[in-house]
Amino acid sequence: VVSGTPADKAGLRAGDAIIGVDGSSIDGSLSLVAQVRQHSVGDKMTLTIVRNGQRTDISATLTRKGPAQ
Repeated sequence: VVSGTPADKAGLRAGDAIIGVDGSSIDGSLSLVAQVRQHSVGDKMTLTIVRNGQRTDISATLTRKGPAQ
């Protein structure tokens, strides 16, 4: 997780496993991408994550990806 990115601002940490988006199960990176693509910039999403064996929900707001650095 890169500092200052939307993932960082939402509270995601390296090693977190995203297992759900807005109540829908995520079983891999392709299903995560599909869920994200169903939303628009500015939409808020609830991500269900597993961190250190504990399941928790966090809120994230989608932003437009900036230019490559």
